[in-house]
Amino acid sequence: KWQSNYFTGMPAPAGAITIFLPFYLTALDVIDARGWPLFVSLYTLGLAGMLVSTIPTFSGKLLGERIPRELVLPVLVGAALIIGLLFTYPYATLATVTIAYLALIPVSYLRFQTQKQTWEAANPPTETAAAGQVGHAPSAPVPVAPIQSTPPSETKH
Repeated sequence: KWQSNYFTGMPAPAGAITIFLPFYLTALDVIDARGWPLFVSLYTLGLAGMLVSTIPTFSGKLLGERIPRELVLPVLVGAALIIGLLFTYPYATLATVTIAYLALIPVSYLRFQTQKQTWEAANPPTETAAAGQVGHAPSAPVPVAPIQSTPPSETKH
């Protein structure tokens, strides 16, 4: 279940938002992206690589599964604050969220590796005698459906 907390690579919506970081910074007069075409090209290629990579990134899919009662109000206030900042300061908010997301990618990778090692230590690999393959013991046998043959007088469609 812990693997469902991660995406494989960067999801497309996150890639669509992060690709515009040079534009956000140009709109804030932090840099002029038109003066740095090589940097913008390398940044774009790096993000394209992240979109197709196997690097685990936080998904947040299970964050909304169950919010403890004492955290409901702070979560709602935080969401309202982010939405308000997006309307009031769109480029600054998008740039900040994008930079924070990009900074969390190495943290996500390290956390995934730690959880993977913990899981592998708790579930040591077993060797299948018949096939000679090494893998983790299955939790339950997989049922196999019986093969049904078509009578010779009928046509299979």
